[in-house]
Amino acid sequence: MNAFIHDGKHLIVSAPYEVHNGDGICVGALFGIAATWAEMGQLVPMAADGVFDIRKVNTEHWGVGTRIHWDDNNRIFTCNPDAGKFVGVAVEETKFESLGVGRLRITGIAT
Repeated sequence: MNAFIHDGKHLIVSAPYEVHNGDGICVGALFGIAATWAEMGQLVPMAADGVFDIRKVNTEHWGVGTRIHWDDNNRIFTCNPDAGKFVGVAVEETKFESLGVGRLRITGIAT
């Protein structure tokens, strides 16, 4: 018996809220980046692995290796561990000319 289904880098989940392409999605302990727009409750493909340019808290500076969390209430990425679940690691230092953008490697799991 071959139990392998797929590599798990892309999953289809029911959107827990309205999402747009590039938004974070947290469904229980699963985490990913939306590949398309979807209304709450619609099926949406998401990437559960990879490196992405994402929307972050403007006032934060991230260094390489900074632990990044998903603030599900405000639907934004942050380095504040009290704001949400750990979802990945910054892979580039944030640039001052792009304060609201960070480069993040996601793990596919929200802890």
